Amino acid sequence: MNHVTVPRSVLRIAGPVILLLALTALGTYGYLARRSHAIDLSVGSSVSIKYPQAREVVQRNDSNYALVPVKGSFAGSSPAGLRVEARSTVMSGQKGVGTDWTEVATTASDGSFSGSLRMTAGGWYSVEVRATRSGVTAASAQVDRVGVGEVFITAGQSNAANTGSYMATTSDRVSAWRGEGTQTADGITIAGFYPGQPDRGWEKANEPQPNIRTQPIPSQPQVVNGSIWSQVGANLEASLHVPIGFLSIAEGGTSVTHQPRVHNWTPDDYYLYGNRMKMGLDYFGKNGVRGILWVQGEADANLKTSKDAYKAGIMDLINASRRDSGWTVPWYVSHSTYFATAGATVNTSPADLAAMQVIRQAQNEVINGQDIFPGVDSDDLIDLAWRREGTHWNQAGQREVAHRWDVLLSTRLAYIGIPPVVAPATPTAASTPASGANPTPKTSSKPTATPKPTATPKPGTKATPIPAATPEASTVPEGAPPPLAAIRVKVGAATYEAGVGKNVQVKTSQPILLNGTAQPNEVVTIRVYSTVKSYAVTADDKGEWTYSVDAATLPSGTHKITVSTVAQPDEQDVFDFKVVGSGLTNQSGKGYIWWILAGVLAVAALAAVLGLILWKRGRKKASPAHRDSKKETTHKSS
Repeated sequence: MNHVTVPRSVLRIAGPVILLLALTALGTYGYLARRSHAIDLSVGSSVSIKYPQAREVVQRNDSNYALVPVKGSFAGSSPAGLRVEARSTVMSGQKGVGTDWTEVATTASDGSFSGSLRMTAGGWYSVEVRATRSGVTAASAQVDRVGVGEVFITAGQSNAANTGSYMATTSDRVSAWRGEGTQTADGITIAGFYPGQPDRGWEKANEPQPNIRTQPIPSQPQVVNGSIWSQVGANLEASLHVPIGFLSIAEGGTSVTHQPRVHNWTPDDYYLYGNRMKMGLDYFGKNGVRGILWVQGEADANLKTSKDAYKAGIMDLINASRRDSGWTVPWYVSHSTYFATAGATVNTSPADLAAMQVIRQAQNEVINGQDIFPGVDSDDLIDLAWRREGTHWNQAGQREVAHRWDVLLSTRLAYIGIPPVVAPATPTAASTPASGANPTPKTSSKPTATPKPTATPKPGTKATPIPAATPEASTVPEGAPPPLAAIRVKVGAATYEAGVGKNVQVKTSQPILLNGTAQPNEVVTIRVYSTVKSYAVTADDKGEWTYSVDAATLPSGTHKITVSTVAQPDEQDVFDFKVVGSGLTNQSGKGYIWWILAGVLAVAALAAVLGLILWKRGRKKASPAHRDSKKETTHKSS
């Protein structure tokens, strides 16, 4: 048998070549498998966002942020175990601080996911959600107009419902939740909160408000006009500079005691309490509203309800709301007891006026200043100057009561110490009428007490109409530096003023150091384009801030850095630069392709050299001179 002897020189060359070929094949297989999986994952795939919803407002906490629920589902192949990420970006012309991509959940076996994204008070925001595996995006979706601000449930009877004569429009950042499904009760179809029915979403809170009907008695005609809440929302949005959300569930003619009517505000009433207040609190969750704004008392004054009976009834309702929701829901109890009898514009009956005083006294004794606060007192607004027929509001009455709610709630929030949201540099006109806009209460370093009502006369004492105030211009605190002043960029030994650095080459080893001044304790947002990375830094007590952008995290190519704040939302161009020497790319997977091609070319070159050597050796062995030389050597050795 003939044996082939492979020269050692060939083995020394062939070993590394075979190893390189194996590694290249393995890398190619891994990359193609990754690409194949990504293609299979994304074809026909989609993400559906259930929450947050368009125009939804989520209640901020006392630290000025909220954990916004992010819920939905992924549809496609291999739905389980995907990484779900979300981010928020401030919509054009809006106020707020966006977030970078953050993992919020992992998909379950059916593709569903549930998590939350921390978002700063402000809006409107766009919230994007994407499902990824191994860094490859399978599908994504986006919802616009999501806000973090103040949310209220409004309840009571007709003067909290759609009985006013004025159909006002409101600010774009004021929303109303429409409930879950509808139900026909007493011959009237109305939105409500019914398990198993679809969420009807949010809408701009123009009048009339959803979820409200005005009378519980079928024989009485339904009056569908305007409420006070669209104007309350517009005023609060202008004062607090955050989105405002409402759930309005008031119903005309209702009492806090058991009366021979269709429905009343008692915990055992399935319709008003069970399917409206309780289900509304369940929807928003623990600490999900700033409070319940209670406007009621006329019906109980008319029914001559005793003080003790009223106190027992309203406390039963308050306690039930807290027991069933699992937290101490704040209540704001208004003095709203004045009514006029049919055909009269002013009530002068001593018995009726005495009954109003009884209900007012009961409400005063319920208010404790700890978790049950005084609402607006409107009993001084009487006759046709304020009311369209003696009981329900006309346009002037709606505006005045809305103004009082704005002052009361704005001052209350300042008192409990919520960090202020800086007013826009250039105030914009609200869509509500000019006379309906109202000033932000002034605050000092010392807490101020919850304000007393604008006037506290006895019921039936006529108030003189006064024009609603116009907004005060926002001011920067005395001594504070101007927003976004003196921004400088340092790269290596070079320093650039804001906007001066153009097409500066930056190595990946060089950090980009930014520093400047803003208002004290203000959040500064830094964005890098074209990769759209967002960073946030808080200025110190002197208004100074510093942030370092790591160039190694950016792909090669041109970029731009912008800076903005809530006070100055327009992004200021700070630095244009070009990253050199980065191994990153803007397109996922593109870098792998170049490495694989380079490896294949290198192996091909080595294989060509090896083949050439072997070919030359083969020719040499096959030549006659080589055979004669070998025979001669063999003969001499023998």
